Amino acid sequence: MPEGGTFDDEEVKEEEDVMAALNPAAALALRKARRKTVNLDKNVPHITNLNEDPQMSGIVYNSLTKGEILIGRKTGIPMPDIILGAIGIQKNHGKIKLKQNGLFELSVVPEAANSTYINGQALTVQKRSKTLNHCDRISFAGCIYVFKYPKLRRALQSLIEASEEIKA
Repeated sequence: MPEGGTFDDEEVKEEEDVMAALNPAAALALRKARRKTVNLDKNVPHITNLNEDPQMSGIVYNSLTKGEILIGRKTGIPMPDIILGAIGIQKNHGKIKLKQNGLFELSVVPEAANSTYINGQALTVQKRSKTLNHCDRISFAGCIYVFKYPKLRRALQSLIEASEEIKA
């Protein structure tokens, strides 16, 4: 590693060329990943994966700025925005939708209710939707995500601080 602890663009390119010569499949995967790389804005509502291995957590990022995000298998019609392939995932498993009041609601199809959990509580066939809060854990048939809503977190923090001031 060079002085200062960072690589410049030339050094990165040189390392990539060496990797491409040694492992063409890895080089192809790297090029594909670079094309798909998006500027991940952590200040917008999003869900991100949660894994027992800390290095694998936060790798998958899905922004919720579209207003309605469909979840399901790749064979779902219409094509889901979040494609999951675990056993128990339905073709059109569910959706996360922005409500009029500015909060997000997760709703699932009846067949998916028993395999979908929010903070460890299973949804039921009778109650297949729930309003999401900042840092809620969502499990879609074992695929675990964390819902992040920074604006809601800041609003709740302001309310907590205000109530503490009133008590004092």
